Amino acid sequence: MIYSAQMSKLAALWPLLLLGCGAAARIDAAPRGCPDATAVALAQWSPRTVAGSPPHRGTPKDAAWLVRLGFREVGADDAPDPGPVPGYQLAKLGLGPLPTDVWFLRPGLAPCPAKVTGYVAERVEDGVPIIRLSAVLAGCAAPADDEPWTAGWISFEGVEPVGCRLELPARIGARVGVAAADGTFAIPPLTVETTLPEVWDLAVPVADCAGCETLWSVDAVAVADPAISAVTITDVVPGIAAACELDARTSYGWFATPSAGAAPVRLDLPEAYDLAGALVDPRGTRAVLAIGVDRWAAYDLGADGALGAGRAVTYTTVSEEDLLWHSLAPYCGP
Repeated sequence: MIYSAQMSKLAALWPLLLLGCGAAARIDAAPRGCPDATAVALAQWSPRTVAGSPPHRGTPKDAAWLVRLGFREVGADDAPDPGPVPGYQLAKLGLGPLPTDVWFLRPGLAPCPAKVTGYVAERVEDGVPIIRLSAVLAGCAAPADDEPWTAGWISFEGVEPVGCRLELPARIGARVGVAAADGTFAIPPLTVETTLPEVWDLAVPVADCAGCETLWSVDAVAVADPAISAVTITDVVPGIAAACELDARTSYGWFATPSAGAAPVRLDLPEAYDLAGALVDPRGTRAVLAIGVDRWAAYDLGADGALGAGRAVTYTTVSEEDLLWHSLAPYCGP
């Protein structure tokens, strides 16, 4: 009995003895949550993965989610030929390879385990001819026919992002004009609902414009702290009805609001991006996601609203007419 009691005491002390010898103690940690922004990448749905095949609707066997990695100009010494690309060639280009096992995040869905099954080069004729390079994903469902958001973000940290959600931005307020078929531009009357909130009036600088009509829009991911907002303010000189003759002055900016009532913190992100969403877990908003016509970016977000580490990738080229138009005035060409 004395022996048994001594053994029981020794068993209780064993984890502490191991810890003293340098062994790691087991601690039940919180779920990993969202990945670091340096370990995420944009994936877009493509109805085709074979270069040169005609575009079509539906989900044929060659349709896939494609992770956008980069591009090379046609004719460049290191540009691959259109078609499948071996992983070692991606490594020589500094664009891969990615881990085989990744996690795919889409809005409203649990993280999906996916596999990188290969790489593909596609010739794109929009502006300067290029070879666009992407990784091919398998294992996750295609988007529904009526789903407008045919993109998601992968995590290649190798750990399931338990509790991590991809949240999309929502329009939380606006006053916008309407361009009519006859070439005129109508501005709605100013009401309590369409008055620019004071917080943005103070945060977003716009050149003085006496008597101007202020148009504005705020798109935000505000389901957790910090909230992220993309704010567009366009002052329009009154008295001109012709849409393409308006004198308009625009300011566009991104902001993080650490908590309710706090002052917004301006985020240093180029105007080449739209707010694509955020990665959110029980700790709060963890990363800002941005997408442009030809590029994507992801950055960590601190609790104080400051941007952290991240990565930005340009994966194609486009003509000047196709760049983002961050103004609430009518677009009348470059």
